[in-house]
Amino acid sequence: MVLPHLFPFVSTVVCAVASHTAKPCRLLQPPSKAEYSTVQVADYVLEVLPHMAPDAKPLECTQFAGDVMYVPRGWGHAILNMATSIGYALEFATPFQRY
Repeated sequence: MVLPHLFPFVSTVVCAVASHTAKPCRLLQPPSKAEYSTVQVADYVLEVLPHMAPDAKPLECTQFAGDVMYVPRGWGHAILNMATSIGYALEFATPFQRY
């Protein structure tokens, strides 16, 4: 199975949440499992995730106001906002990312 809306081959990402009502659910896959998919995140969570074997499921976490998440280069990630959210994401390249 592939995780929706993944960008595993781009820069490192830092995501911050500003809104106190925001509750983005983040799904993460390590580089060895990360792939790109065009499946909408909500559809993935409702229709694909429940049928996956436990060891095949992506890591899940919920971000709250003030939380900052670092997503290393190569890690697949998807975001499903569980409420109205205000956030900020920054992609950047480090000197070690030559290709």
